[in-house]
Amino acid sequence: MPDAIDHSLYPDTAAPDELRDESAAADYVQRVCSAYDFGIVPSAAVVATLRGLRAVFDRFPLPASPAYHALRRLFAWPAVQSVPPARLRYETFDLREGRAADPCVAFV
Repeated sequence: MPDAIDHSLYPDTAAPDELRDESAAADYVQRVCSAYDFGIVPSAAVVATLRGLRAVFDRFPLPASPAYHALRRLFAWPAVQSVPPARLRYETFDLREGRAADPCVAFV
């Protein structure tokens, strides 16, 4: 079965017709996860293609991508350590000044 490749994820270059090597596959995983992180859900065919890329997911983790972790969970693969979300600038300043965390942040 040929790879299902979403060509819309390649606005900067020509999309490959198939994921021939690990480098192209890793780039594709990163592009799909980045789009998914911003609300562009991959099609079922793309998800099926990603399911076959376990070695790429394992070798090139994307610890800051929620989509990467969601896909690993969907495929029932072992979890990978995630990166905690970055602090906002004002949160860092509040911590330096010894202020309590803003209680409204949880609602954002």
